[in-house]
Amino acid sequence: MTSQHGRLGDATNASQGQRCSPWLWLGLVLITMATIGRACIFRPATHYPGSHFNRGTNAAWLDVEWVNEPHSAQEITTLADDLARRQIRYVFVYASYLKSNGRFNPTYGYMRSFVSQLKAANPALHIQAWIGLPLRYVDLNDAMREEIIRFCADLVRTTGVDGIHLDPEPIPR
Repeated sequence: MTSQHGRLGDATNASQGQRCSPWLWLGLVLITMATIGRACIFRPATHYPGSHFNRGTNAAWLDVEWVNEPHSAQEITTLADDLARRQIRYVFVYASYLKSNGRFNPTYGYMRSFVSQLKAANPALHIQAWIGLPLRYVDLNDAMREEIIRFCADLVRTTGVDGIHLDPEPIPR
């Protein structure tokens, strides 16, 4: 009878599956947390300087104050030197945004002089005019797209920027 009980007990345990002890689960959780912590939080340090990782495509976004108000040649030269020191080659200067009436805000009155002085101080820079398109109230119908194109082409022609950076914000679902 003992041997039958033993067999029944073995069969019952096998059919119910093996249960892991709480200590095993705790150990697995701790190992998982340590692995994630090591990978995400405690990243390995490197002895390489930041320039080691530079691909020559660093960029900076500049606020509208640079083209909305006058700046001295010294201020612009200091900015150019700072950009060069940080190995920045692409500059996106906030120039304007499309207002709800379908017109661009005239916040770029000093852009031409800013661009010419910045390029004189750092000819390697690629300067883009950053244009905001608040799509909460902008309808991108054919007429509006033509207005955007006209404005951007005029801005490139009259200010000397190398191109346009359109910033649609936010895109509705």
